[in-house]
Amino acid sequence: MKNKDINMIAKLMPALRMTKQGANLETISLVEGATIELTFHGGECWTVHTGKTLHSLKLIKKIVKALQGQVEIY
Repeated sequence: MKNKDINMIAKLMPALRMTKQGANLETISLVEGATIELTFHGGECWTVHTGKTLHSLKLIKKIVKALQGQVEIY
């Protein structure tokens, strides 16, 4: 994740938390090049494999799709 991606996600977090699916979202992190980890309050953790490293809008779209259950979550 690039620095601009981190800043964009930080600005987006309040909006994600206002959604039904993201209400308990605590952190979003990049584990390895193409793996995003979503951590929720209470310790639940979702891992999403993206296939390739994503940045900017494509990264945000993948996170939103994960919260909506539109991608495979491990």
